[in-house]
Amino acid sequence: MNISVLGTGDDRIKSAYHASKNIYDNVLTQGSFLSKLYIKGKSGRTDWLVKNILTKKGWFTSPFLTEENLLKVLHKLYSEVECHTDGSIAYFKCRK
Repeated sequence: MNISVLGTGDDRIKSAYHASKNIYDNVLTQGSFLSKLYIKGKSGRTDWLVKNILTKKGWFTSPFLTEENLLKVLHKLYSEVECHTDGSIAYFKCRK
């Protein structure tokens, strides 16, 4: 079984080209895609921190999705979607 994992923050992937190619290849061959993503609208404090500090440092890039928008996008792109939110972070597993 092929599984691709994409992380952010301290566990970010050094080579974006190789990481995206690996994810693309695995998803196309019925593999799973696992990731986590900041979602806006869950915590005012986190939203302020991301908008005013982390985005300006280049650690986050807008636009940011709400939980509802993220689920719409994932369900449009993948046949199977499992999503769990914990505060302002969404963890999801998708299969093409």
